[in-house]
Amino acid sequence: ISVPAHFDEVRRKATMDAGTLAGLNVIGIVNEPVAAALFYATTCEVRGRVLVYDLGGGTFDVTVLDVDGKDIRIVCSQGDHALGGIDFDQKVLELFEAAYREKFNAELITNEEERARYEDEAEDVKKTLSRRPVAKKMLYGQAGSMRLEITREQFEQAIAPLIARTDILVEVSLEEAGCTPADVNKILLVGGSTRIPLVQRRLEEKFGFAPEVAVNVDEAVALGAAIHAGLTTLRETPEKLDQGTAGGLRDVKLQDVCNHSYGTICAPRDAETGQYVVQNSIILRKNTPLPCEATQRFYTMVDGQTELQVTITQGEDTDPDYVNKIATEIFELPPNRPANRPIKVTYRYDLNQRMHCTFEDEESQRLLEVDFCVGDNGQMSEANVSRRAQELEGFKVE
Repeated sequence: ISVPAHFDEVRRKATMDAGTLAGLNVIGIVNEPVAAALFYATTCEVRGRVLVYDLGGGTFDVTVLDVDGKDIRIVCSQGDHALGGIDFDQKVLELFEAAYREKFNAELITNEEERARYEDEAEDVKKTLSRRPVAKKMLYGQAGSMRLEITREQFEQAIAPLIARTDILVEVSLEEAGCTPADVNKILLVGGSTRIPLVQRRLEEKFGFAPEVAVNVDEAVALGAAIHAGLTTLRETPEKLDQGTAGGLRDVKLQDVCNHSYGTICAPRDAETGQYVVQNSIILRKNTPLPCEATQRFYTMVDGQTELQVTITQGEDTDPDYVNKIATEIFELPPNRPANRPIKVTYRYDLNQRMHCTFEDEESQRLLEVDFCVGDNGQMSEANVSRRAQELEGFKVE
């Protein structure tokens, strides 16, 4: 199943759970820009440093990667979970409402049914303006009806602040990758919203060349996800693939990275004040190639400490208030020991972008293992997912 690259662990797990509840055999998760890159790399001639610009219906991702034929190495990703085609639709809807208000001094939309209808019509106008310079629409409200004409220029002025948000994330991605626009050899467009001419024009202005417009911008992610599923099957159960499919996939090499940093909450002593300062200590850094594993040692704080609250975090900040706390557990420790007993913390990140954590009291060799523990985040435990999937079997429609 493909997900936006910026999805955190909670959303990834929820997506996998939803697939299981739907009766799917979920073999893994793949980031949408990675899937798109797989599709392009295996069907087109792509080499060099590539930027994947993925603007879909509700989310935006930008990913920098290095491609040499069928050898793909992800460098970094950035994303915005609240930016996509639906936001452009909203800008068109605002043009509808403003025009109606100006003519009749009344509101065009007075109930949710009307809003839903005009949201659909706004999407149609957006698509028309991606192909033609002018779109016409009849507006029907309680105060009367009117014929509205919207130009592409008006549309582009309305969505300019949204496109600027994608520009910022492109800049951040280039900086994170340690490159400039001159270092990028190709831009791959993914998602239906990349058909908007302003999107393509802004990218061409920034990079000095036109982005690659594929025939399948709507399908590139799905097709790439199928290729990724084939790679996973080739790696884990190759006997399930026919000889032709397996042969076509053997030359494909994919090196993905962590899309977030992962750490834990600790309280080191400040060198100047001598006071304990609570902070987020990063163990696995963002953009580390997958699969990866890292270990750090921490120490108990007081004599006779018999338990330790361990927190798994996701985020780049050292301030605990600015990271996601994706799991919290109590680790029971042996009694009657002095302070400063070593606790070895190991984080492992697998090829499916899933976290596996181990907390080990080195003296007693006690272990606490967390394969992303589900807490008060609205997720379901593995047992509950299995139980609900069985219950839903009776509701299937042939």
